[in-house]
Amino acid sequence: MSNTAIVISGVHLELTEALKETVRNKVEKLLRHNDRIVKVFVELVFNHSRDHAREFGAQIRLELPGPDIVVREESEDLY
Repeated sequence: MSNTAIVISGVHLELTEALKETVRNKVEKLLRHNDRIVKVFVELVFNHSRDHAREFGAQIRLELPGPDIVVREESEDLY
């Protein structure tokens, strides 16, 4: 397990232990491939909309030496 800080937050949804554990497991896989990552910020979002295919979103910001990397994804399923 890495010593890299992982910050998980939720917007308009309750962060259950299952969600947090899923995020941690996915981030740990990423950390095994890049040891330069200093900190990881994960934001999970529920967007109530008519388009159920884009109802949930996740944004990840990787803090690295140099510019940060930000990735966003939307889906009908949070997992």
